[in-house]
Amino acid sequence: MPIRKAVVYGFGGVFINSNDKPISLMIQIARKFNESGYTNIIISGRPKQIYYNFVLSFLEKNGIPYGKIILKDIRDKRESWEFKISTIWGLKEFYQIQLVYDANITVRRLCKEKLGINALPPEHLLVH
Repeated sequence: MPIRKAVVYGFGGVFINSNDKPISLMIQIARKFNESGYTNIIISGRPKQIYYNFVLSFLEKNGIPYGKIILKDIRDKRESWEFKISTIWGLKEFYQIQLVYDANITVRRLCKEKLGINALPPEHLLVH
């Protein structure tokens, strides 16, 4: 039985833009969920052997609270969306996943259709 409530976030396009700049609104959202007792879980299709230290440094430098960071192994040949859906499925055993934020529309669609989890685009995509 899952014991902790969690929110899952993609990394690229959620917390960091294409110019490697922080996305303030999503950082504020992650902080609010953390303050409310949720575990923030960061997942990325980026290869962990290359990007783990960068992701960790970025999260810490920008004060983004997290309980878990999961990046794809460089030997994993699945598409990023496949890795993310599989990872989220596995996390359901340990967490009550309340929400997923991801920039990838396929991830959002499959979270809703296959996993029964509400998934949203990063808030900055909705503000125009």
